[in-house]
Amino acid sequence: MPSSGDEMVAGGPSGNGIAPLSARYADDREVAQGVNLMEYLRIARKHFWLMLGITVIIPTLVGIYVLRQPDIYEAQPAFK
Repeated sequence: MPSSGDEMVAGGPSGNGIAPLSARYADDREVAQGVNLMEYLRIARKHFWLMLGITVIIPTLVGIYVLRQPDIYEAQPAFK
């Protein structure tokens, strides 16, 4: 049952005031396309330090770990 602010589309197949499926899906598409670039930028600004930390701190820690590992060399002599 729609709330008092919802509009009902008259003319459903049974005359019950419920919109046909095609009309309801069209409304869903409009809602899904409602997210715009400004919303993404707002989210990115909100989580800026988290994104910066992940992209800087984790590669730095991995680099330090790799540089501290001992060098392991293995060679096989080839005699002719």
